[in-house]
Amino acid sequence: MDKLKHVTVAKGVADEITADLNDVKTALTTFAHDAHGQFQAQTSALKSALAKLKTAAGDLAAHPSGSTVSGVTAARGEVTKAAQDLLAAVDPSCPSATPSSST
Repeated sequence: MDKLKHVTVAKGVADEITADLNDVKTALTTFAHDAHGQFQAQTSALKSALAKLKTAAGDLAAHPSGSTVSGVTAARGEVTKAAQDLLAAVDPSCPSATPSSST
């Protein structure tokens, strides 16, 4: 999640954003499976935010402009918020509740 959160949004970085996005989606899928339906509202919100970011990154790749950069920035903000909400919902005593730099 950290790589996605800290990437500089600009023309020409859509591929990097998409790669980071796919890493987060993979980790989220594993987490959702392991949580056995727990935190479903939060994981669904994060999946939705990731889908919006994927669309925005595609728009940036196809039509690089200030507008599409702004779209990616806004969508990334939604992903960050959804991820924070998920982490807040996870029991603070759970060692995996801390975001790692590898996701």
